[in-house]
Amino acid sequence: MNVFFASNCEALRKSKGWKQSDIQGFSVSTWSNYENGRSVPGFEDLIKISKLFAVSIDELVFTDLSKSIPQNKKESPIKKYMTIESQDKLSIVQEAGLD
Repeated sequence: MNVFFASNCEALRKSKGWKQSDIQGFSVSTWSNYENGRSVPGFEDLIKISKLFAVSIDELVFTDLSKSIPQNKKESPIKKYMTIESQDKLSIVQEAGLD
């Protein structure tokens, strides 16, 4: 079974024109480990990533998204701050600003 989680994390991040440090809610080392396949997220973080990039968990894990998303698309510098408001509800709050 092919699992594309690591390559999809990198492809999705790059498609937004983000650096690893632009992804709020995850340390740079954690995100780097995801992209390099050294670790995999727990279910809660998998949901966060899925919502952050607006893809299903199934697509995130089992579909090679690098072939279907444009790369290096520069977006405005928006950081996405992720907080869990309750066990059932995940909200993504956007805050515009430069690093």
